[in-house]
Amino acid sequence: MKTMFEQDFKNADFLYFVFDTYWMQPMRQYISTKWNVKEDDPLKFVEAITRWSYLMPRRFLQKLVQVYLKPRLKRELSDNWNPKDLSPSNLIQTWLLPWRPLFGDQVFQSFSIPIKLKLTSALNDWQPTDTPNAKLILEPWLNNNILDIRPLLQRSILPKLT
Repeated sequence: MKTMFEQDFKNADFLYFVFDTYWMQPMRQYISTKWNVKEDDPLKFVEAITRWSYLMPRRFLQKLVQVYLKPRLKRELSDNWNPKDLSPSNLIQTWLLPWRPLFGDQVFQSFSIPIKLKLTSALNDWQPTDTPNAKLILEPWLNNNILDIRPLLQRSILPKLT
């Protein structure tokens, strides 16, 4: 006779199999081939995955984030994000930051190095007459614990103000 624990584990494996086969396959295909990270409404996508997360096994959500979503967002960040492009769809607060609650700070921290590199490059060309643009670029990072922009400000902004 099986214990309650053994039965629960078997049920969890079956649930994982069902999600992996019937939910993950289409989701993986969508993320890798059809998802336009900047154009598709990220808030709706985050909300949909958050709602599904209540039904799926925890390790399934971790797989979705680590194996599919995070690499796709990192690739978009590294290959296509230009902080100097201030069009609404390119602003990082509209397409990347909405994922932070779902990913958590620890996972989201992995985005900090590419972000710092891109911001440093953009701010090296910055001139004091372009203050509104610099403010728009830096605003998402002023009050968060993901990216400490003080060293960046000291290297790229303060010398140009003196």
